[in-house]
Amino acid sequence: ARRRMEHAGNLRLACIRHLNARQDSGEYDAWRKRRRARESKAIMNETALSAWRVDESGFPSGGSIEEKLRFAVNYAILAPSSHNTQPWRFLVQRDTVQVCADRSRALPVTDPFDRELLISCGAALFNLRAALSRFGCAYDITTFPYSSEPDVLAQLRVHPQGHLDREIAELVPA
Repeated sequence: ARRRMEHAGNLRLACIRHLNARQDSGEYDAWRKRRRARESKAIMNETALSAWRVDESGFPSGGSIEEKLRFAVNYAILAPSSHNTQPWRFLVQRDTVQVCADRSRALPVTDPFDRELLISCGAALFNLRAALSRFGCAYDITTFPYSSEPDVLAQLRVHPQGHLDREIAELVPA
């Protein structure tokens, strides 16, 4: 048993010496840089980047209102959010979108009162409004439409007599 302990101790010292030698030669830093590059490639794969490839030409101008809303949500999800938490959910039904807070993405330590969560959801709603205005879809918004469901922050309904804001529509290509 004593021999095993000596062997384990010697092996541990050999590993530490090897690591120290690699660190001193700069080889360790190069290895860490290669490892980080591999990890970031895995994270930023095609699926992750596909959300940023929204193309205006894909707008279903002849489609249903629901199809148009689903397309506009692609712009809404690009909104900035606190600590990039993206604390929103969108529920699309026929001519209506509900913007909901996703409490599973809340930051209770840094944002105990959900102030930043609400601001982030407001930014997503703004992007949705800008996209709908860009594509000529008039809408009405009701904030906190259901007192019994505090996570439903806004309800946006598309209809011809609704609001259309040409000023924010110009922001969409940016």
